[in-house]
Amino acid sequence: MREPKPVDRMTNDAQRTTIVPALFSTRQGMTVATKITIGRILLIPLLVSCLLYYHPVTRELLRWWALGVFVLGAISDGVDGYLARMHGQRSALGTLLDPLADKLLLSSTFLTLGLTSSWPVELRMPAWIIVTIVSRDVLLILGSAIAFLMTNRLTIEPSWLGKITTVVQMATVIAVLLQWPRTILQGFWTAAGVVTIASAIEYLRTGTQWLQPSQPRGDA
Repeated sequence: MREPKPVDRMTNDAQRTTIVPALFSTRQGMTVATKITIGRILLIPLLVSCLLYYHPVTRELLRWWALGVFVLGAISDGVDGYLARMHGQRSALGTLLDPLADKLLLSSTFLTLGLTSSWPVELRMPAWIIVTIVSRDVLLILGSAIAFLMTNRLTIEPSWLGKITTVVQMATVIAVLLQWPRTILQGFWTAAGVVTIASAIEYLRTGTQWLQPSQPRGDA
């Protein structure tokens, strides 16, 4: 049997790799996918700055800059994932940074769109959706930290529901940046809230099961 590479994402518990120690391996170079992920993180200050300095009368152009930067970040999320899966560019660092980049991009954007005073009041992100999204991200980060402390392993395996949640949240941000009518935005906010809560529950259930001691199973 070949020695498993630290960059593989194994679904079998017995083959799960430890991500954190692999981050410091000198044998791993930085892949293009990982560079794109880092680039997405570097876009966040630019995006937030555009939103903070936006004014509907004197700096309307900044809204379109913010939209372009966010769409670029959303596209990069698909590109680095494609390169990682289809071109063998999975790496321990990329596996850790990719979901972190998504959370930083989305949480910072939702927060800024909800708290920026120059943004039209009727189009601001409601407090409940901001709390829901940020709380879920904090929960996932804390859960990952607890899992690593208890098992000395950190396995990041995004679910389909988690991926759908990311897409819905990104679509919600784009709709707000386009300043669609509030009646339409309320539908986006509701959808984003529902899938965010559902994915948080799923991750909680999965994390709890993963932390439980292994027990013999009848179907093993």
